Amino acid sequence: MILYRSQRDHDEYLWLGIFSLNFALYDIIGVAILSGWLPITRAVIVLVNYAGRLGMVTQIEFAMRFTPYRPPLAHPDRPGGHTDFGSAR
Repeated sequence: MILYRSQRDHDEYLWLGIFSLNFALYDIIGVAILSGWLPITRAVIVLVNYAGRLGMVTQIEFAMRFTPYRPPLAHPDRPGGHTDFGSAR
């Protein structure tokens, strides 16, 4: 988050900061469960589940904003502009 605050024009640093904070929360909850400080209840399981999903979303969003190149989804040389993924030649 400090990196984002110093360079506001880079949105990817915001997502990296959110991912890092979420990962820290996920690890703190995991350590608290394994050490016995936090009992395993339905609320804790739901919290860990959503923290993991939020981590996946923020990691994907960071990667998409960090990479400047977007691969084309269609090939202009083929009829209809479709790609041929996995076809035998």
